[in-house]
Amino acid sequence: MSETGKDPADTPPDATPEKRKRTAVERWFAALQNPLARGDRAALRRAQTVTEACMVPASYALPAALMANARTDRHPEAETVARIAMALATVDTDTDTLKVQTGAALDGDDDAPTPNVRRQRTGAALGRAFAVRRPDTGKPRVSGDRLRLICTADDPDEFLRLLRGAIRLLEEKAPVADIARVVEAWHRPAARDAARRQILLSYFQTNHDAFADLMEPNDA
Repeated sequence: MSETGKDPADTPPDATPEKRKRTAVERWFAALQNPLARGDRAALRRAQTVTEACMVPASYALPAALMANARTDRHPEAETVARIAMALATVDTDTDTLKVQTGAALDGDDDAPTPNVRRQRTGAALGRAFAVRRPDTGKPRVSGDRLRLICTADDPDEFLRLLRGAIRLLEEKAPVADIARVVEAWHRPAARDAARRQILLSYFQTNHDAFADLMEPNDA
C-alpha cells in the first residue's frame, strides 16, 4: 500500500501515452521494418498463400510474439501465424505507435482517441482505422459497402485478401496489434463473430455519417 492509500497494483504501469510500451507483436513489426529484413518483408508482401509465407524466415519469430501477447503457452497454428505475418507485412506504419510517439491523430480523424495501455476489444482499433476520412472527399477510406464485404467473409484466406486490400486503402497505416488479434480471431467461429461485431460497432461509432455511405458503393 502506498502513502496515498492506493494499492500500486491498481495503477497500470506506463499509463501515459508517452511511456506506453510496445507489445511483442509491435516489436516484431518494428523489426520487420529494419533494412536488414527488407527481403523478408518484401517476400511476405508478395506471398499469396500460407505455404509461401511459411517459407519466409521472419515468420518464425512471430509465434513467440503472439504467445507473449496472449500470455499463454498455447502455440499458435502455423496457418494462423502465416496469415498474421502476411497481413502485418502489408502495413507501413503502425498507427497506435505513431500516435504515441507524436500525439497526432490519424489523417482526417481529429477526434481519434488516445491509445489506452489497457488492452482494447479485438477489432476496436481496426474499425476506427477503417472509418478514417479521406481529406479530399471527407468520406471514410474504407466504405461501408466494402466493410460489409470484409466482415461477411468467413474463410480466413478470403478475409485476409480483403483485409490486405483495405489496408492499402488506409495508405498502409493501421493498428498492428489489433490486426494480429483480428486475424487470429478469424480462425475461431465465436471469436470471429465477436471481432466482426466490434469492427462494425467501432466503425459506425467513429463516423456517424458512414451510415449513409453504407447505402451506396463509393470505394476509391
